[in-house]
Amino acid sequence: MDEVMTVRDAVSSGSMAQTTSSFSSSSSLLPNNLPLLSAFLTCALAQFLKLFTNWFKEKRWDSKSMLGSGGMPSSHSATVTALALSIGLQEGTGSPAFAIAVVLACVVCAFFIISLLLVLGCIHYSFICAVAHPTFFLLVKSLY
Repeated sequence: MDEVMTVRDAVSSGSMAQTTSSFSSSSSLLPNNLPLLSAFLTCALAQFLKLFTNWFKEKRWDSKSMLGSGGMPSSHSATVTALALSIGLQEGTGSPAFAIAVVLACVVCAFFIISLLLVLGCIHYSFICAVAHPTFFLLVKSLY
C-alpha cells in the first residue's frame, strides 16, 4: 500500500524545515494555520459564486446575494469540507483533528440535505392541497 506524506511528515523530516521556518517568520500578516485559511477562503469563494448563480437564475446582478444565507453553493458545506480536507492533508487521516472535522462536515452536510428534503416535501404537499381543494386554488389564483 502506498504511503501518503503529509506536511507534518515533510517538516519533521527536515526537508522543508528551513523553508517553513523562513516562510512563517516572513509572513506575519497571513495566519500560519493552513486549515483555517483554506476554510475562510472557501467560504468567501462560495459566497462570491452566489452572485453568478443568482445572475444565471434571474438574469440580474444582485450583490446582496453574496452576503445572504441560503442558496447554492452552500458556503457552510464548502467551509467544513475544505476544513476537513486540509486537516486530512496536513495532519493525516489518522489524527483526532481529522476525525472531528469529518464528523462536523457530516453533520453540516446532513443538516443541509435534510433542510432541502423538508422544503421539497412542503412544496409537494402544497401542490396536493391546491389540487385537492379547488376553492383553495381559486383563492390563490385570485391573489395573483
